[in-house]
Amino acid sequence: MTLDQQAGDSLDWRSTVLANQKPRAFTQRTTIQHWQLRDLVAAARSSTSTHDELFFTQDSTVRRFNTCNRNGDVVLNCGFLPTAMTHAQDVLVTGGPNSQLRLVRSADKRVLYSGSTNGLVTNGVHLSEQSDGGQLRLFVSNNDETVKVFDVDTMRLVSTLVCSCAVNCASVSPDGKFLVAGFDEPFILLFGLTGQGSYELVAELDCPATDAGISCSWSPCGKKFAMAFQDGMVLAYDIRTRGTIAKLCTLQMPSSKGSARCVKFAPRGALDLLAFSEHVNYVHLVDTRGDMSRQQSFRIPSPTRDAPISGISFSPAGETLFVGTDSNILAYDVFTRSRRSFGCTSLL
Repeated sequence: MTLDQQAGDSLDWRSTVLANQKPRAFTQRTTIQHWQLRDLVAAARSSTSTHDELFFTQDSTVRRFNTCNRNGDVVLNCGFLPTAMTHAQDVLVTGGPNSQLRLVRSADKRVLYSGSTNGLVTNGVHLSEQSDGGQLRLFVSNNDETVKVFDVDTMRLVSTLVCSCAVNCASVSPDGKFLVAGFDEPFILLFGLTGQGSYELVAELDCPATDAGISCSWSPCGKKFAMAFQDGMVLAYDIRTRGTIAKLCTLQMPSSKGSARCVKFAPRGALDLLAFSEHVNYVHLVDTRGDMSRQQSFRIPSPTRDAPISGISFSPAGETLFVGTDSNILAYDVFTRSRRSFGCTSLL
């Protein structure tokens, strides 16, 4: 829903159909290590086939699952319970509750780094390719009030963004020019890339949320970003005006069950979709064309009363939305043909 809608009269989002309401289910158990941090599922294209692979946390390991042949294996034994995870360009990254950090090549499980960032709880990890030279950079958000930036090839500490509050998430725009960060307090900071390759503060953005920013994501074109907040709000911004373009909310807000935990834009611009998850029970798919009022909500099937959600991830082509739970990984098939049948590039 948007904040202008009430649960009793939200006909629009219930009647919007963006994906198949009935998911496919893969019997793969996912686990959550920290009650707030629930971005622990990542989809990638298999390095050996054209099919999707899922990476997800299970206790102290990260497992891989092929959605075609349904084969699975352990990619990494972390040695700790992961609080953060990401995957990009064949690099798998996990962070832990005592600043532990592990990097491996997912194709051959070769360890690239095993150590510590010398901080506190690792709240988020993000990989981004630098636009100037193509180097892969790792951004580590930590409770020690920093975002540490590493060069993945050498694991050299490139720079440290020192903030005034525990950092929960940080994400770099596709062109590498901007970085947005969310914190334990309800504010958003926007950083800009300098000529020296580091980031400096550009602005603190207007933020009507009342609780911590937990997860953030950029649109494929880099003109929009969204942030999920613990009070149940999801705010979308236009980088050109630096103002909000949509104020979304969860169905279970203001209950703690309705805390927004993870937000992701679909990776393909032609789809114009945004997904976000609640603490338990619900995942939402949003049409980002127009005012973002057209939404579809999915009640997660569960044998128990509440269904904990460990993370969400679009497939690389955006045709599937994967949702991790404590008993299954669910796959909601997006109606991509209808999404591509008309364009709205001016709104991207």
